[in-house]
Parts: sequence; structure tokens; C-alpha cells
Amino acid sequence: MATSLRSCLGKSTPGLSTAWRKQQTIAIIPELSSNADVRGAVAAAAGPRRLAIRAAPAAASTAAAATCKGCCCGASASVAAAGVFGVSAATWFTASSALMVPMYGLMAFFPTLRLTRDLLFNSCALYVGLSLLYATTLVGAWQAGLGTALAGVVSSVHSAVLAGCAVTAIDLSPLAAMFSQPLVTLLSWLHLLALDALMAREIALDGIRTSNPTAHSVLLCFFFGPMGLLSHALTRLLWGKVHS
Repeated sequence: MATSLRSCLGKSTPGLSTAWRKQQTIAIIPELSSNADVRGAVAAAAGPRRLAIRAAPAAASTAAAATCKGCCCGASASVAAAGVFGVSAATWFTASSALMVPMYGLMAFFPTLRLTRDLLFNSCALYVGLSLLYATTLVGAWQAGLGTALAGVVSSVHSAVLAGCAVTAIDLSPLAAMFSQPLVTLLSWLHLLALDALMAREIALDGIRTSNPTAHSVLLCFFFGPMGLLSHALTRLLWGKVHS
């Protein structure tokens, strides 16, 4: 019946007006609506459209989430690429390391020199400068995702405590992944430089007060601060026994 209807309506019969064809179509529609085959065909044709309409919001939501994630990742990448004060993290890493070489040389081999006293013992300019650079780097690293990584670790600790799990169940992978960021690497390096320099300073000053040799312990502090402290403690112990 549907085929015959299409063939009848599709023909251009001379002498029949457009109004008459419309009236015939309206008269046939109730009959078509009661035909199960025709209703099935119409439903089959409309089904994909309804699915497409329902899937459209979900697809749009997924695309929006992907776009938002891409924007956030792009923002983090741009912050990391900007470095500190417009200078790359690698440049600050090299410059800060090179700056500390003569400072350790003065504390290790010329601790009683006036320049050493004025620059490193009686002045806090070096340590304040490192602290300011550290604070600025911390802001950039936080914007690059350090805060999110720390929040992930805290959440993992909280979940492990609530579940009664062992400490080994804590997930440190978010924090470990952040150390691939140049700004986080620079932040850790500046942290070590500042603390190691303070330890070397105290060892050198203690050597001046007690007349113990400190050059080897001060140099150890450059890369291995705690080892420098251990070395100085052992040196004081042995030196005191030898000269007692």
C-alpha cells in the first residue's frame, strides 16, 4: 500500500490540481497509521535519528571535557616553559650551581679570609637570595601541577589510613611524575643548595672555633649535606682523641 501511495502521489497526472492531491493524501494518512508494517518502517527510520539526537549531548560533553583538559595541560606546559622571571629552569639550575662553586671553595680552603667572613659568615645575602628564588620557583611549580600532585598523595594517604592499609599501599606515583617537570626539579635543587650551604657554613664556623680540619666535610656538603655533617662529627671525634 505504501508503494502504491508513493507511485500515485509521485505521478504528475494532467488535469488534477495540487489541492486535490493534498486532500487525497490527508484521507489516506489515517489508514497508513493503522498499518503495522508502515508504522514499523517509520519507527525504523526514526530510530537512528533519535539515537543520534541522544548521543549528541554526550559527545558534546566529552568534547568539552577533552578541550578543558587540553587547555589545563596547555596552561601547565606554558607555565613550565616560561621558567622563573622569564629564564628557563635549566638556566637557573646551571647558574645556581656555578654560583655555589666559589662559595664552597672559600668556606673549604679560606674560612678565615675576610672576604669569606663578610660574604658568607657575617652576611645572609646568599641565603636570602636562594630563598627568594626558591619561593618564586615554588609559585611556578605549583601552577604547573605540583599542588595537584601533592593533593593526590594526601588523598592516597587518607584512603590508606581509612582502609587500614600499610604505609606501602600509599600511591606516590602522582608526586613521582611531577619530578619530570623542570620547575619541580629546579625547586628540589634549590632546596638542597640552600640547606647544604647552611650546613657547610656551620661546619666551617665550628672548624674555626675548635681548630678542626673541615675542608673535606665542607666539600661533602656540596652534594651530600648529611654526609658532610657525619664526616665533621667523626673528624671532631678522631681529632680530639689524637690531640688529647
